Amino acid sequence: MICVICCGLLLLFIILIATSAETWFSSGGVDRTTDYDDGEELLEHEIVYVKHTSADERYHRAIVNDVNRKQGSWKAVYNKYASKSQSSGLLSDPESQKVFYIRNIVTNENSTFSELMGDTILQQKKLAKMDIDLPKRFDAREKWPFCESVHRVMNQGGCGSCYAVAAAAVISDRICISSNGIEQPFISAQDLISCCPNCGGCHGTVWALLSFNYWRDHGIVSGGAYGSFEGCKPYAQKPNCGSPCSIDIYSKKDHDHMKCRRQCQNHFNKEYDDDLHRAKSVYWVKVNKVTVGNMDMLKAALNVTIGNFD
Repeated sequence: MICVICCGLLLLFIILIATSAETWFSSGGVDRTTDYDDGEELLEHEIVYVKHTSADERYHRAIVNDVNRKQGSWKAVYNKYASKSQSSGLLSDPESQKVFYIRNIVTNENSTFSELMGDTILQQKKLAKMDIDLPKRFDAREKWPFCESVHRVMNQGGCGSCYAVAAAAVISDRICISSNGIEQPFISAQDLISCCPNCGGCHGTVWALLSFNYWRDHGIVSGGAYGSFEGCKPYAQKPNCGSPCSIDIYSKKDHDHMKCRRQCQNHFNKEYDDDLHRAKSVYWVKVNKVTVGNMDMLKAALNVTIGNFD
């Protein structure tokens, strides 16, 4: 009887070893993670991260060392997910599919040219009539020292939300400047990330003005940095998720806060709808060659957008 039990345990052990080996060899030693979010139907495949070659690692570590030699206010670290590593193909991974899906939203019939441009055309006409001498040097911190938002730098963590953090900062600055410092809300980047359907979430944006259009059309609540309990909806992405974070940590399972919830945190004394801030108009300003007469060319260019617009 004991012999039979021992044989059974040995057989089970062999099966477990064989299964583990099969899993390892079938993966080819490649990190595979699955990323799901509100666009879950688009992300049914695996994201494949090909590990850095020794040459890739030397390249990135050289950049890290160079950055750290030239300054001391912060420390750069090696990122094993950095873009010099090979990828699984431009359109074969869900992240690329997500980006192209958003670009399609931006350029299809659901988004008209006027919606994408906001109030830019009208503003261009106003600017064309103005005679302005631009200074050789300008520092917003010196011009508006009373605006706390001008002096604040946010940590976006591993989330690809630079567009939201930047837009929230610009909006906060504009509110302070236009009110001469009387109103100084810190606009919530998290509200943009989780509630603006076409802005880009943690995956970056394809059209910066979408965030500002959302501000004008729907409004954005206040919210400070992660862990600050400041405002209606503080930032929800941890700045210390890793060094740095990979895209797989922003899964539906682990990041429930990415869902749009139109409610404020418990320590805030207003309701969500009562804290919404809206713009009267939004626009973007480009160099002189993009004047009113060039808008038709710009409209055509929008239909073949392949990168970020700053």
